[in-house]
Amino acid sequence: MNFLKALAYISIAPLLSLSIYSYSQNDGAASVLERYGNLDIERTGPTIDADLAQKYYRRGNTYSNLQRHEEAVEEYRKAISADPSFSEAIRSLANTYFYLERFDEAKPLLARFIALQNQPSAALIASVSTLGKLEREAGNYEISISYDLRAIELDPLNDSQVHIMANTYNNAGEADKAIAVYRAGTDVMPGNAFFDRSLGRILEQENRTGERGQQLGQRPYHRAERKQQQQHGPDPGMGRAVSNAGKCVAEESSARRLAAGLKRHIDRRQCPDHGAAREDVDEESET
Repeated sequence: MNFLKALAYISIAPLLSLSIYSYSQNDGAASVLERYGNLDIERTGPTIDADLAQKYYRRGNTYSNLQRHEEAVEEYRKAISADPSFSEAIRSLANTYFYLERFDEAKPLLARFIALQNQPSAALIASVSTLGKLEREAGNYEISISYDLRAIELDPLNDSQVHIMANTYNNAGEADKAIAVYRAGTDVMPGNAFFDRSLGRILEQENRTGERGQQLGQRPYHRAERKQQQQHGPDPGMGRAVSNAGKCVAEESSARRLAAGLKRHIDRRQCPDHGAAREDVDEESET
């Protein structure tokens, strides 16, 4: 009888071992998600499971492509829970919240994505611009201005965003921030005369006409000289360059006058009747 019991145990022991192992694996993954399921809690540990994060991220993308956005949100959250520094999942979740107009949930994720970026990219530019816009629209101007100025620096050819930012601040009674935006715009696009005019208008509106005259009288090389002085002190070469530029203009004007005189001299020599014709005109004028 004891022999039969021992034989039965030996037969089922491998199955019991396999079941326990499978359960422990599933329970381990579940415990990770349970432990880090709340995105608002602070995490101090290392990456939990990058492979698991990728799996949930791909599932989130699949749901997003099917326009099943609520299910995509859950998968992206799981991906971030498995790997808190998974920037692609963070941005995808932020974009999904933005699409669903859940802006208060999108903003901290955008800020988190921006903080993780070390190099400029299209994704970074879009995130900075979007976060600045959301904070501006919420009236959080002390927060939005830093993102707006960074957006101008990251995307210097986007002049339309400069006008939108500045007008929003000025209309909200935040003229100083509007002035800061236009000055940032003129620094990255010094040839944009409309920025100069708009900045001058706001300075005049604020009774800061002295700054307006100084701003409108500046030229691109003056801005470069000012920036050089702020960073490295006065550059004597810049003054020589401006002086030489003035000499070149004067020399060019003198050369043009000389060329015009030579042309008149050549015209007279090629037209021998020119002098006689001129005398006839003078005589008719006297009569």
